[in-house]
Parts: sequence; C-alpha cells; structure tokens
Amino acid sequence: MRVTEVALGLWLGGGLTLLPAQGRDDSKAPTEPREKEPEAMRVMVDRILARENELSRTLKNYSPRIETYLQSYESNKETGDEPTNDYYFFGRLDFGTMQLQSFLSQSGSGVFPPSFGGTQKKAFTFQHEMDGFVQAALVDYRGFSREHYQFQYVRSEFLGEVRCFVFELLPAEKAESGQFKGRIWVEDHDYTIVRFKGVRLDPPRFHVYYHFDSWRQELQPKLWLPTYIYAEESDLHVRMMLSPKSTVIRFRSQTRF
Repeated sequence: MRVTEVALGLWLGGGLTLLPAQGRDDSKAPTEPREKEPEAMRVMVDRILARENELSRTLKNYSPRIETYLQSYESNKETGDEPTNDYYFFGRLDFGTMQLQSFLSQSGSGVFPPSFGGTQKKAFTFQHEMDGFVQAALVDYRGFSREHYQFQYVRSEFLGEVRCFVFELLPAEKAESGQFKGRIWVEDHDYTIVRFKGVRLDPPRFHVYYHFDSWRQELQPKLWLPTYIYAEESDLHVRMMLSPKSTVIRFRSQTRF
C-alpha cells in the first residue's frame, strides 16, 4: 500500500474529506533529549539529513503539474462551518527555480495569484498565494542541517504498510524565519522522510505561514516524491497593510503534484 492511500479517501470536487485537524494531537510526548546523543541516534539523524538534502537536489530536475483547491469558510455556532469562497490553481512548478506557471487565466476571481512577486497586493484584503503551499513539499527548502534543527524521538508506527520512526523536529536555539516545527515520519529502510506535519515559524511582516500535512510516495524504488499536501487554518489572525484591524482567516486546502 502506498503511503498516501491512508489519507481517508481524499478527493477534489464537490467538497473536502479532511485529514485530522492541525489542532488535534493525540500522540505521546517526545522523549527528553539526553545530555550526550547516543551513537545510534547520531547516525540515524545524519542519514535523515543526508536523504532530505539529496531529495532537495533531485527535485531540481523535476517540473510537475500542480493542482490546488482551497475552500474558505466561516464558523457558525448554530449551523456549523459555512463555505464562503473557493480558489483553484492549476499549472506547473519548476523545482529548480521554484517558479510557477499557471495554465489558467489570472483574471478569474477564483484563481490564486501565482507568486509573491507576480501580483500587486490589495491593502485591505487577504490573498492566498501559492508560494506557501508549494514550499511545503520540502521540510526546509533552503537546506536541512543540525545547526538549524533538534531531533527528539517519539516512537515507531506504521503509515499503511510502511514502518516509520517518528521524530519531533524543533528549531535550534534561535529560529530563523521560515524554519519548520512539527513532526516527521521516516521510513526505516533508507531513512527518507515520507510525511511531515507542522508549521513554519516567524513569517515576514504582512505574510503568514499555514499549518500543513505533507505526504510523499515511493514512485520509483528508493525515490520518494511529494504528491499531496493538506493545509488548514481555523482561527488565523492576519494583519494587512494600512488596516488597523486583523482579519480572521479560516480555510481548508489540498495540493496535488
């Protein structure tokens, strides 16, 4: 069974079937870090880092088609969540340059702006942009190293038929903008990260980072590639330029490579 087959019948169209919300975490607490890292743990972490950086280099040769569907909603105490808008993006991503090419007209109100630099921003409105979604294909798109992250072992578990080691990934003492914080699932044969779930830290001013759950598939022997990303925010307060008040953002989205 491929790892993404456990994703609860995900589909794109008349609605969204959701993975667990980012606010829920029924897992056990990670083990406390020891004063001196055991040799077996050191070797494992080194292999995880090497595999992720190898994937980052490999992805630069790929330019997959990418499809994102996002649904905004409002929370109503009497009737529950009520959809308010839909956004859709379909195009191609060049992993070498991290540039997006849309296959759709940019004039439609339901189409994402393709990149941070490509569209003029409205001062009093919030616009979802594709950058935050495609960057969730990698744990850290700028490089993955011990200098920037701490690993805490949690447990072992299965994703479908894939046996994994689960780690809590924490930024080093001083986190940089865009660093990942959350959990990673590492298959136990080659130590490839096959799933990671969390959020990036310290966004630049007037930007936001979303909670996301990123999945990979072994599409060729020992080659795990990003295939699916789920993102959700239920109470995200966003401050826009020239606006004295913050706006609450609620949405669910799924991105397919």
